[in-house]
Amino acid sequence: MKFQFRVLLVLLTCILGFGVVVFSPSPAVAAGTWSAADYIDSSYNPAFTSMSCSSQTYCLAVDGSGTTFTYNGSTWSSGVQIDNEVNGNGNQINSISCILNTTSCVAVDSQGYAVSGTNGLRSAPVLITGTGASTPGALSLNSVSCPSQNFCMAVDSNGNAFTYNGSVWSTAVAFDPSTNVKAVSCPSSNLCVAGDVNGYVFTYNGSSFGSGKLVDTSGGNNYSVASISCPVPNFCMAIDQGGNALSFNGLSWTTPTLIVPDYSSLSTISCPSSSFCLATINTSGGSSYFGYVVMYSNGVWSSPQSVDTTGNAVVAGACPSIAFCIAGDDGNGNVFIYNDLNILPSAPQSVTATPSNASANLSWQFPSSQGACSVSSYQINVYSGTTLVKTVSISALTATVTA
Repeated sequence: MKFQFRVLLVLLTCILGFGVVVFSPSPAVAAGTWSAADYIDSSYNPAFTSMSCSSQTYCLAVDGSGTTFTYNGSTWSSGVQIDNEVNGNGNQINSISCILNTTSCVAVDSQGYAVSGTNGLRSAPVLITGTGASTPGALSLNSVSCPSQNFCMAVDSNGNAFTYNGSVWSTAVAFDPSTNVKAVSCPSSNLCVAGDVNGYVFTYNGSSFGSGKLVDTSGGNNYSVASISCPVPNFCMAIDQGGNALSFNGLSWTTPTLIVPDYSSLSTISCPSSSFCLATINTSGGSSYFGYVVMYSNGVWSSPQSVDTTGNAVVAGACPSIAFCIAGDDGNGNVFIYNDLNILPSAPQSVTATPSNASANLSWQFPSSQGACSVSSYQINVYSGTTLVKTVSISALTATVTA
């Protein structure tokens, strides 16, 4: 008898409470809602500087006092100071990057130190700009990106890059000498894109950087690249300090497009896919958009959306999926959560089946997007013709199913 094996997602832990999912396309415009303010940071400097999520059930937020806060899918932890190497009040953590579907993260600070670890960054800070760079502690590490546990890249305020192999940091590699490099994003260990304060981007190919390319220029002005997010090799989105966004398709960059009407400086961007991004607005300079964000969905930027009504700018954000984001403000210690309950998970990736005697060895990869749900198990339906003869539920990514 010939059997057919079909793998379907089952969501045992899901905001929507689904059973078996029927997949549907994402909407053309981001249609989710933001939560009310959740006050979590009472430190002496409760300004969130960076956020990163490895999944919808694991996020870290860091602030200007070297303190980290962990989100477990429902609540935030109390703050834990992880970085006070230079002064007793703690160093400002500039950037954090968590590796997808793990609890491993790396953070870098304003004094040239890096902190790494699992479940809340528990390692001691390590000075990395003091090796191969100038005076220890004099250079700020502005951004870090970790596509895997064996590779991270950090960039500093003097045009240097540093790579991390999971245990040690490299010496400095100068690729943009004496220039403040503000952002880096790495979809893999073979590709990183960095941007500087003069509107130039640099591409790393796994062994070295190419020459810089001026991409962020408009009306005779070169803008500082504030943040870059590259979820896949053929897509990056960058934002700048003039209220512009520009994207990369793997070959070329678009011209800058104004997405904040009053030219307010943008601060961070997070893109979990090529179809969705969240950008936060740094309202220094008298902007009209205190507490606003802008969102990108399927090629269209939204108008600025009000998130924080407490009187502070929303300056940090992270999105592990197109249906879930977090954001934090720059002075009141508040965080906000975005959910789009209309977005369902994508299908399991790379499904394979190897037949044997009345059985099949199946394997698949985690969905590229969880949508609004936390995927915790998979359902395998065994058919004889069109008749369902067996159903198996499993949480692993492999299974041997008998008829």
